[in-house]
Amino acid sequence: MRAKLGFLAVAAAVAVLLLAVPGSVGARAVAPFGATTASFGGLPTVGTPSVLLHYNSTGSAGYEVGQSINSTMTILNASWLEPSVNCTSKNTTVLFDGIMLTNLSAQVAGTELACRAGVATQWAFYASSTVNVTNITRISQATLPLSSGNAVRISIIHSKTTVTFLFTIGTHKFGKVLPSSGRDFVAAVGVTGYPVSTGILPLANFGTVAFGASFTKITGTNDVKVGGVNKALGSFLRVAELTLVDSKNHKLAVPTALSGSGSSFKVTWKAST
Repeated sequence: MRAKLGFLAVAAAVAVLLLAVPGSVGARAVAPFGATTASFGGLPTVGTPSVLLHYNSTGSAGYEVGQSINSTMTILNASWLEPSVNCTSKNTTVLFDGIMLTNLSAQVAGTELACRAGVATQWAFYASSTVNVTNITRISQATLPLSSGNAVRISIIHSKTTVTFLFTIGTHKFGKVLPSSGRDFVAAVGVTGYPVSTGILPLANFGTVAFGASFTKITGTNDVKVGGVNKALGSFLRVAELTLVDSKNHKLAVPTALSGSGSSFKVTWKAST
């Protein structure tokens, strides 16, 4: 199943945060949609601790990292334990995903949990956006079985002309290759609200979801390959901690601090809207 969404809705959903800055210029971090733009002084020197930025986002909860726009992030690896969902009569949806993006495009791979008339459904999905249109493609349960409690691993791999989405869930694997410009400089891992033209759908009550090797036991995840080196999320010079909020700044989902050498964290549901 494929759904088409306007780019601005997807940009809001993936919490576009331009952490990437020129190395010799004062850093200016552009906050996610719904947050306040903040300015900072010079970049920290190599070897100093990361600068942790706290933002409210109307799209995502989790962690986002940035690199210079002259750099290229070539691989994002992420893992999480697929949670269960508490369904009521209200229709709700939530995405768990890894995202690589610029200010003009986004590549996303993850899983979706949805409640419709009190019944829960779930599946894996991938998405590749351009300026105008984003295609979100769901992967059928027959192709890639997914259940609550599964450890999910995704990889988004860029070459100069393609992006490859790889999924591993238990003994099942799936891969998809699409055309791409291959120059991403922001990456994110966490919980995302399902984007629609008016914002996001009501957020499904997923309880708590755990990301990273400390919980999934899948090593080499929640990291990004930049210039031939794999870096854990927490090892970047600038790291954004994102709290998902609604249009009135009410908290919908909140991340914990990074642990496990900066590669693991949890996100807890707080409210649907």
